[in-house]
Amino acid sequence: MALSQTRPRILVVDDDLGSRTLTAIVLTEAGYSPTCVATVARALERLERSGADLVVTDLLMPGADGLDLLRAVQAGPDPPPVVAMTASDDQVLIETALELGAAAVLRKPITLARLDATVSALLRDHAPV
Repeated sequence: MALSQTRPRILVVDDDLGSRTLTAIVLTEAGYSPTCVATVARALERLERSGADLVVTDLLMPGADGLDLLRAVQAGPDPPPVVAMTASDDQVLIETALELGAAAVLRKPITLARLDATVSALLRDHAPV
C-alpha cells in the first residue's frame, strides 16, 4: 500500500483498551496518525474503507485473532506491513505470524523506543520510490 502523503496512517488492533491507548499515544507522539479498533472485524472494515500505511496488531484476541488478520491483510492487493505484538512465550505462535507475513513481531511489554524504531524502519522500507 502506498504511504499517505501526510502523516502515515497506522491501524492499531488490540482487544485491550490500555494497550490500544498506550500504543496510540506513542504513535501520535512519534508523528503518526493512529486509528484504534478492538476487533479484527472492525480492522477489516477500516482497511477496506480507508486503508492504512501500516497495521499494528495483537496476536491473541478473543474470536478472530491477529493471525486471522494477517491472513486477510496478506490476501489483499498491495498489503501494508503488519507489526504483530504478543505477550505469549509461544514460539510457534511467533513463527506462524512471521510465516503469514508479519514484518515484525514485538514481545509485550513493548518499549516505546522499540515500537517507534520498528514502525519507522518499516515505513521507510515501504515508502514509494
